[in-house]
Parts: sequence; structure tokens; C-alpha cells
Amino acid sequence: MSDSIRIACLDLEGVLVPEIWIAFAEKTGIAALRRTTRDEPDYDVLMKGRLRILAEHGLGLPDIQRVIGELRPLEAAYADALAPRRFIAVVLTTFAAVGLLVAGVGLYGLVAMSVAGRARELGIRIALGTSWAGIRRMVLGEAALVVGVGTLAGGLTAALATRLLQNQLVGVDSLDATTWMATVAILAAAGLGAAWIPARRAAGVDPIDALRQE
Repeated sequence: MSDSIRIACLDLEGVLVPEIWIAFAEKTGIAALRRTTRDEPDYDVLMKGRLRILAEHGLGLPDIQRVIGELRPLEAAYADALAPRRFIAVVLTTFAAVGLLVAGVGLYGLVAMSVAGRARELGIRIALGTSWAGIRRMVLGEAALVVGVGTLAGGLTAALATRLLQNQLVGVDSLDATTWMATVAILAAAGLGAAWIPARRAAGVDPIDALRQE
């Protein structure tokens, strides 16, 4: 660590890194060294008191430098500055996960209800020669259409809403292509995954039982 950095850390005491003396007090077990300019505004009085305590305990600059070398003051300050945004990100991520789960359950219910209501139609298709794989593809294709329309509508709404969240984003643009592509992929996978079980059930419809239905 260079001398200029050491001087900067000491000059910024009480503004950015008062934890230097607090950390030193915890390291040495000397509670009186926890006092900073917030406790004693007169810096001369504060430093004279510190020097007296250091002399009484046989401590010097090398001991302080060792403690400073173990600190990451700028990282801590940066983390504190980002704490509110991190909290907002956690809340939004939680709501997004719950929304994705609800959407998946809703799509599953929609496709399952559609398959149950079209059992006779599906049975006729199978009786006329449509393969089970073809039935599965048909059901998944209809589900994919619903997912696609929903994703498009949600994407347009999200693109407008991101302007309101721009000041909460750090290190990423509100229209970052990678983020949007990943989001679309997750939504599509969740939607088609929810439709897979009803699609398999549709492919297993017995045409004879289906044709007997009123």
C-alpha cells in the first residue's frame, strides 16, 4: 500500500472510513480508540488522546498499518451504497419468481382443461390416423402460441416499465440483449414445461373411449 493511499485514508476519517480506528480498537481490545471525529469534533484533541493511548500500550504506526492492510474500506462503502438497490432487486426477483410460478400453473391448468374438453376431437384425430407424436406436437404448438403472445405482450410492457427502473440498475442497461434473451428463454421453457404433461396426456387418449363420449 503506497503512502498516498495511507494519507487519503486518514484524511477521509469520519467521512468514509472511520472504521479504521474502530477496527484497530477491536484488534487491540482498547475501547477508547473507538472514538472518532463524530465523538470528538476537535481533531487535535482526538489525535492527542489516541497518541497517548498508543504510547501507554506500546503501539505504533506499524501496528495501525497492519490493520489498515486488512481493511477494504472502498468496497465496504460501495456495498453500503448499493444496499437499497440490492434490497429492491431481491424484492423484484422474488415477485418475478412468484409470478413465473403462477403463470406456469395457470398455463398448465389452461392446457389441461383444453385437452379434457377436446378428448372426443383428439380421439377422432387418432382414429383417423394422427400419430400420438402429432397430437403431442399439436397441443404443444397451441401452448407455444399462448406463451409467444403472452411473452410478446409482457415484453412490450416491460420495455416501457424499465425506464422507471433505470436508476436502480447497476452494471447493466435496461435493454441489455443478453438479459432479455435469457428472460424470454426462461419464460418459454417454463410455459412449455407446464404444457408438457397435458400434451402427453392428450397423446394417450384412447380413441374408442373418446368416441363413446357424448
